[in-house]
Amino acid sequence: MAAVFCEALKLRGATCRENAHAATATRSRRRRSAPSGPSLTVYDDEHAVTYIRMLDADAEGADWWEVSRIVLHIDPQREPDRARRAFESHLARARWMTREGYRQLLRTAR
Repeated sequence: MAAVFCEALKLRGATCRENAHAATATRSRRRRSAPSGPSLTVYDDEHAVTYIRMLDADAEGADWWEVSRIVLHIDPQREPDRARRAFESHLARARWMTREGYRQLLRTAR
């Protein structure tokens, strides 16, 4: 599912797994939810690795609790509502990227 999205990122000069942990760990503050509009945003561009990690976790059947803690850096025990909302919105946006957003990435890569 993430393969097309990953290829679109490569065309823009980005890599899918390179420094993935470092890239997400340095972003200590995440929005409560990912964007939901029909166009790519700066946030999408900055969180492409997060989206790929969300898709990988989903494909592996990972529990939302773990994904929120590890990928989104939100403690679901301390902030269960925020963690769940962030998980759901970021996964939805990651799926949107594989259906629609990657086309916009490809257009900007040309």
